[in-house]
Amino acid sequence: MRVSAGSLTGLYISLIDLEAERADIEDYRPRNGNDPYGPILGALNAFLRSLRRSKLASDKISTKLSALPQPALPFIRLELMRRLDREIDLETEDWSKTDLRKTLEHAVSHARLWFRRSPGPREAVGLAGFSRSVALLYEQITGKPPGLGGDPYATGYMTPFEELWLASLRLLNTDATIDQAREIYRAASGRRQS
Repeated sequence: MRVSAGSLTGLYISLIDLEAERADIEDYRPRNGNDPYGPILGALNAFLRSLRRSKLASDKISTKLSALPQPALPFIRLELMRRLDREIDLETEDWSKTDLRKTLEHAVSHARLWFRRSPGPREAVGLAGFSRSVALLYEQITGKPPGLGGDPYATGYMTPFEELWLASLRLLNTDATIDQAREIYRAASGRRQS
């Protein structure tokens, strides 16, 4: 694969695995009005409000961070590491530093994207959400928007995003083809051609 994640490869792979598991659960869960990620998003929103509105002490921030729902923590940590370009230990950081605190605000705000309910039709929500999650992760890794190939004259060519998306999709469907992967992503991102 041509997507270079550097020393964070293991973290990115674990996030893709987590999203694949969520997609699998979503597509087989009976549809109802409940949002299973609503409580996580609510906790992130509350934490972000308290970060923005008050001068929390470093230990208080650490306590509130550790009280957040477990699924949110890897996303916060990933975004912090991406922005700061270094390893992050959420439990031992000195949150009294103004720059670090501001970066934490951005990281928490960005982590909320992973737990929002997507608008639009509910068919294949898990798979569509999974493709959007992989695209978001690709954009975080590379700083570039995901691109699709599909040139009929360039047999076998895949963009770096397509390589990542196809490898990720095969966690759920081991027989997935690049054409299926492209169609799923086009439908999920609103790029389906009529």
